Amino acid sequence: MSQVQALMNEKFFTEVLDGDQFDPSQICRRIRRLEGWSTDQLAEKLGVSRSTVNRLERAAHQPRPELRNRLFQLFCRVVLTDY
Repeated sequence: MSQVQALMNEKFFTEVLDGDQFDPSQICRRIRRLEGWSTDQLAEKLGVSRSTVNRLERAAHQPRPELRNRLFQLFCRVVLTDY
């Protein structure tokens, strides 16, 4: 991911989604609610384990940059497809 993409991702998360900071727990829940996906289905889409999604949703885990990027891309895909 380029530095420009990284800054755009961070700007999107901070200004559009939360107003102040990236919150993966809210993003994971929003994606699952919008799509009606199970924890297993979201985990498969993100390429992580179900336990990682559970930890993300409980805010017990902060994702690494590559997972943040996948989460961003998936969220954009879901939002742009559904609306």
